[in-house]
Amino acid sequence: MVDQPCTSCGAIDSTVAIRSPDHLRDVLDAVKGCLRSGAITEMRKGTVSVLEIEPDGPRPDFIASDFQCCRCGRRYELRVETFHGAGGTWKPSR
Repeated sequence: MVDQPCTSCGAIDSTVAIRSPDHLRDVLDAVKGCLRSGAITEMRKGTVSVLEIEPDGPRPDFIASDFQCCRCGRRYELRVETFHGAGGTWKPSR
């Protein structure tokens, strides 16, 4: 893994605990924006691509997707148990 984020992924390079359905929506919006801009790519899709998840649902019971910065190769992961509406993280892969 790349030790430091580049300018493409620096804005999303933090660990974020997802504590509510609204917070999950915000995180999904940020990740989708980075995917659409070409800053990151989705490497492994769970049951559905993040781009296919509607902002207000329905959502799969669990989201497990991995991402990579298209510029520096830094990797990220999104893991969320959506069934309960919280309990997940966005973070750099270590």
